[in-house]
Amino acid sequence: MVTKILITVALAGALGLFARRAIQLLAMLRLGKPDKRWDNIGARIGRELRVVWGQQKLLQWPFPGIMHAFIFWGFVILFTTIVEAFGTAYSSSFALPLVGHWGPLAALQDTFAGLVLVGIAMAFFIRKRLRPGRFRGSPLKEADRILIAISGIMLTARLETGEANIGATMPLESIAACVIGGVSLRGGSGRLGNVVLGAIFIGMVQNGMNLARMESYLQTVVIGVLLIAAVIADQLRQRFMAQLRD
Repeated sequence: MVTKILITVALAGALGLFARRAIQLLAMLRLGKPDKRWDNIGARIGRELRVVWGQQKLLQWPFPGIMHAFIFWGFVILFTTIVEAFGTAYSSSFALPLVGHWGPLAALQDTFAGLVLVGIAMAFFIRKRLRPGRFRGSPLKEADRILIAISGIMLTARLETGEANIGATMPLESIAACVIGGVSLRGGSGRLGNVVLGAIFIGMVQNGMNLARMESYLQTVVIGVLLIAAVIADQLRQRFMAQLRD
């Protein structure tokens, strides 16, 4: 009962802040010049679907566009987990209307939780390495804290736990993603885009193992086997390239 009361208070406070911000934005819109906004409804809806939901303009720049699409669509899909979490707090048998406990939706939720983390890593790379000068003068520390907080939320939602040692296998997973993506352990070679693909591959493998209810220690073994196979393949590739050069 106490949990339900606390959640209700938190939800009411969040809705109150949302309503306050919505009123502020609406007041700002009303400061502009009046315009006809109900003509060409079909064209307006189509443009909204393309530009906002399809990320058309942002995808003109592939790397930042993909980053933004991962995070945007991740939040859209993962909104269902928020509804499920609040519903379960009130009733243990709660399920989303129409879809219920639909397996493909659970797979999408896990997949996009991983893609949001990939998008956040890409955002850090853009801000810190690719275009650091572009963000001078902006509140970098605050933005970094927000990205880190979002990462924590994604990890909590994906792992369904907040244990301090839950990320013990993440270094192994990160190395595996890099090596599978073509980064040599000797250094000197590798591409960021391939590393992103490697991270997506590792996320998909983990998602499949979670759906198959595989034991956690066996999942670590599978990731380790993938890493060993990737290292062996990299060594064979380097030897083959050396022979071609000779």
